[in-house]
Amino acid sequence: SFAYTNAMNFYMKQRDRKKLEFLISEIEESLNLSGSSRTKFLFYLNYAFSIPEFLSDSDISINYARKAIDIAIEKGSPQMLSLALNGLGDIYSILNEFEKAEIYLNEALKVALENDLKYNIILTIISLIQVKLKLNKIDEVIKLFELLPSEEQIPPPDLIILNSIKALIYQKIGDNEKLKKQLEITINLIKEFKMFDMAKISPIFQNEVSKIISSHLTIDEIIETKSTDLLMEKMRNEPKVIQEFLEKLRVEDSINYIEIIKTISKDDKKFKIQIDKFSEHWRKFCEQYITTFGDVVYFFNNDIKPITIFGDEINLLILLYLISNRNKVITYGNLSIAFGIHSENIKPRLDQILEVIEPWTITQTPKYLIVENDKILFKTDENFKVDLYLFEDYLKNGDLESAVNIYHGDFLPYISHPYFSELRNRLKKMYLDAVYNLAQGYISDGKYDRAIIILESLLNKDILNVEHLKLLISVLYKVGKRAYAYEWYLRYLTKVEEPRFKFEEIIS
Repeated sequence: SFAYTNAMNFYMKQRDRKKLEFLISEIEESLNLSGSSRTKFLFYLNYAFSIPEFLSDSDISINYARKAIDIAIEKGSPQMLSLALNGLGDIYSILNEFEKAEIYLNEALKVALENDLKYNIILTIISLIQVKLKLNKIDEVIKLFELLPSEEQIPPPDLIILNSIKALIYQKIGDNEKLKKQLEITINLIKEFKMFDMAKISPIFQNEVSKIISSHLTIDEIIETKSTDLLMEKMRNEPKVIQEFLEKLRVEDSINYIEIIKTISKDDKKFKIQIDKFSEHWRKFCEQYITTFGDVVYFFNNDIKPITIFGDEINLLILLYLISNRNKVITYGNLSIAFGIHSENIKPRLDQILEVIEPWTITQTPKYLIVENDKILFKTDENFKVDLYLFEDYLKNGDLESAVNIYHGDFLPYISHPYFSELRNRLKKMYLDAVYNLAQGYISDGKYDRAIIILESLLNKDILNVEHLKLLISVLYKVGKRAYAYEWYLRYLTKVEEPRFKFEEIIS
């Protein structure tokens, strides 16, 4: 359940429809095998109304909500039925079908009221108020507030949301006196409980609510709520507070605002000094506390990336081991010994990590974890096809053709970091030697056309590889293409001031 939940959330965040749909089918199969109707109900309810804005086929979400309703009826549970009806109403609200949303939310509220399900009443009214507000049924909205339990029975997060929505209502109807009083009540609640959760506000009203609330809170008060929504809205409307935010934010609290800080650093370089102090803290924090992160890991350098890890604490430890051994080839046996795990259980764990891993910064560019057969390595760019150890293995085994075929010369040429410069130079030398030796092998076997093809392919990119050019000219001359051989030499002369060899030296 934990693994499925993390993966599901990850794919929705990444907007990877194909993997999400596959995972949904896997989850359903697993649920059918488990035989737990309650587990199936929770799955359908939790994810049905999370999917419609992501998948173009909204019927999927609607069908899941209906399945949850069927299970609730079969179980004879009013609480489950109210929740499922509420979920279906939320789906239609997300799909902007507010009339349908109102129908199902009214039914959900009816079930909750008939069975005195106080928390269900609160949840449904929060949703229904917003739908009726969108439909401009202000009188009905006001009456819904009268159906709520007493304030003492409403959890603080919900109480704050309800009061925020009430402030929005007064703003919409233009009652400034009531708006002022309501805002005072709402702001005092936020200050008292130091929280503000935007999740239960409908997307259609989120901007309006966050704008109203953020304008009446100071940066200090917003930091205390840990609400990134309010903070972003405050900065959007009052750019001058960015400096104040960076100055007042404690380093130890900065990890709560990592995405905002990264956005600031990209948009405005003048804040670099303040931002660097946070980055250093994040790096140290990661080194010391990586096993305590739950499902999010932050680490390395000034461009720290969030990594969603799907698995358990051992997976996080394995990831830390891989990071600390970056640029080294390790095997399943290494991990087996390090963690006391049977080697057969290593691959499934690596697969779990691979499924949800994002690019992260280790030096100056993204790196990726690769697993091939028994070998594990970080590779330096997902589009770069040279697996270093595999390339070297081909050369050691004399398989020059395979080595040449997997080499790509466009290896991050815009990155100037010494590590990559050294790696580029080493790979290029290995590649040039491989092409030369392979061409010589083809010539020895009488495969002149193949030798000419690979040499021309190389020289068309860089004609200044003199030894390869000499070999090409000699083989062209040998097969009778003398004019073509001389044409290659002339092309070379146009690129250099002083030629390193004469044409006659090659053909003599």
